[in-house]
Amino acid sequence: MKVAVVGPICKDVNTIKGKSTELPGGVTYYSGRTFESLGVETIVFGSCGSEDVEWASGFGFDFIHTGSNGTIKFKNIYPDIKNPDLRMQRIGTPNNITPEDIRLNSLTGLDYFIYGPLSYDNIFASAIKEFSGALRNTRTQTVLLPQGMIRYTEGGGIVKRNPENVLRAIPYLDYIFLDDEELKFISGEDIVEYGARSLQDMGVKNVVVTLGRDGSQLFLGSDTVYKIKAFKPRKIVDTTGAGDTFMAGYFSGKDAYIDPVEQGRFAAMAATIGLEEKGVFKKSRKYVLDRLMKEA
Repeated sequence: MKVAVVGPICKDVNTIKGKSTELPGGVTYYSGRTFESLGVETIVFGSCGSEDVEWASGFGFDFIHTGSNGTIKFKNIYPDIKNPDLRMQRIGTPNNITPEDIRLNSLTGLDYFIYGPLSYDNIFASAIKEFSGALRNTRTQTVLLPQGMIRYTEGGGIVKRNPENVLRAIPYLDYIFLDDEELKFISGEDIVEYGARSLQDMGVKNVVVTLGRDGSQLFLGSDTVYKIKAFKPRKIVDTTGAGDTFMAGYFSGKDAYIDPVEQGRFAAMAATIGLEEKGVFKKSRKYVLDRLMKEA
């Protein structure tokens, strides 16, 4: 399997119990490193400041710099480490990635092309449409983690706005991964199934919804919904990037299993393991499979 992830590579300043550390971050970093750890060939088309290209080139995946005005700094503040679903965020430095930033002939041979914006101005729906046209006659499936497309800065903090940013991109996607709060905001539906089905009606084939401690639900192009339980972590060390790890784990699980439930369980276990260590997911596919056998 071969995947590409496009979006900013940022610097996360994570504050847990009042103690701050700076680490690499972004969908590109967390999912890219997870894919690589799980044995998936990975290209990251990442935007960051020119002064950070060498830094971003040392992360283990194939890194192609798309340029930007600077590197995003993202502040994650966790008031209660026991509640990984609760965090406050700050963001700075705009980026914008367009198809002109990427050699389209470098998109050949991909199984999945994944959009990972961190802010509304990173990847616009018009760019997703253009990428979709370039990939039309390939086997590549397109994937969006949409949280950045509805993320705006206001008064130094983060607010959700303009769900239409995502809705305009929906017809050009094969998968969308989002949490239940994002789904409610984007779809306007309070019930998860209604929200997921409404997005499918707009054109996206597969909707994957994460529910934190309550697991996840997979709406995979049919009337069937697969409900996946979350695994209890042995300890919670760092919750940043859990959704990105889940997404990378899901597609890695598709490489290991035919059954959607087993694919979802693989993703859930990868996400749980990611909570148990500081920074990015670092374990192997074998480690995830072993944990699944022990906790079946």
